Amino acid sequence: MNEEKYFELILRVLNNEATDEEKNQLETWINSNEENKGYFESVRNSWENFSEEELDVKFDKDKGWKLLERKYQFDISTNKAKVYKLSNRFSILSTNNIIKLAAASVLIFASILIYQLVIQQSYPLIYENLTAKVSQVKLDDGTVVNLSPDSKLEIPEAFSEETRKTKIEGKLFFDVVPDKRKFIIETENAFVEVLGTQFEVFSDDNKTTVIVSEGKVSLSNSLSPEDKIYLTENEKGECISSNPPEKLKRVNANQLVSWISGNIVFHRHKLKEIAEILSGIYKTKIVLDDEGIKDLTLHAVFGKDEDLSDLIDEICLSLNLKSEIRDDIIHISKK
Repeated sequence: MNEEKYFELILRVLNNEATDEEKNQLETWINSNEENKGYFESVRNSWENFSEEELDVKFDKDKGWKLLERKYQFDISTNKAKVYKLSNRFSILSTNNIIKLAAASVLIFASILIYQLVIQQSYPLIYENLTAKVSQVKLDDGTVVNLSPDSKLEIPEAFSEETRKTKIEGKLFFDVVPDKRKFIIETENAFVEVLGTQFEVFSDDNKTTVIVSEGKVSLSNSLSPEDKIYLTENEKGECISSNPPEKLKRVNANQLVSWISGNIVFHRHKLKEIAEILSGIYKTKIVLDDEGIKDLTLHAVFGKDEDLSDLIDEICLSLNLKSEIRDDIIHISKK
C-alpha cells in the first residue's frame, strides 16, 4: 500500500478538493481490502476529531507544526528549521515527498496555513540519522546522500538557481547528480565543492576529511575559500581547524567507503587506519597503546551487523594482540 499517495488522496476528498475521477479511484482502493478500509477510517476519524481550537490557528506557524507533529508523528522543529529524525520507518526519504506530505497534512486544519507554512516560510530541512545503520536521503535534484549513524544533513527547502548548498555533521557519502549548478558542502571548518561525483565527507571536531570515489572535488578552509586543493578518484584530503587543506596519500576509496553497504572491508590496511575507521563507524574511541603495532596490516571483511567487541576480538586474534576497555575507551596492545 502506498500510504503517502492515498493519504494525500484521502485528504483531498475530505477537503472537497478531489475530482470525480479521484473519488472513484479512492473508492476502488478502499474496497479492495480490509487493510485499506481500516487505513481510510483512521485518517477520516482524525479529520473529524479535530477540535475548533485546532482549526482556529490564526496563522500561528509554531502551533500549526506542533499540531502536525501530535497528529501524525512527524518530529519537526519549529524554530528556524524542520527536523526529520531518520528512524527505521523513514530510512529512505525524498525531500520532495516529505514537503508534499507535510503540505497535505496541513490541509486538515486550514488551507490558508499551507500558504503560511509551506509557501511563505523558507526554513532549512535537517535530517538526523538516529539509527545504528546507514540511512539514505534523496534530494530534489536526484542526488543521493548516505548518512552514517549520528550524522546530520541540512539543506534548504529548494536549491537556488545558482548553487546547491548543504551543511553536514558526521560522516556522509554523496552521489551528486551532474548539474549546471555547483554543489557545495559546508562543514564546521571547510567547504567542499563539486559538479557531479561520488565522495565521502567526514566532519568531526573541526576536522574535515574527503575521500573521492569518482570524479573531482575541491577542498578549502572556510576562512580562506580561495585557497583550494583538488582531489580526484582514490585521493584523500584533509582540512584541520583553520589550517590550509592538504592532500594525503592515495587510498582505495571503495574499501574506505564500504560502510555504505553496511560491510566493513580491510585490504592490507594498517592497524592505525583500522582503528580510525572503526572509531568513526562505531563512535567509540580506539587507542593503540604500543607504537610497534600501528603498522601491522590486516585483510578482513566484517559483516554489517557484527558487534564491535566481537570485531575487536577477531582483529586481536589475527594479529596476536590483546584488548581491554578503560573509561569507555578500547585499548589495544601487545600481549
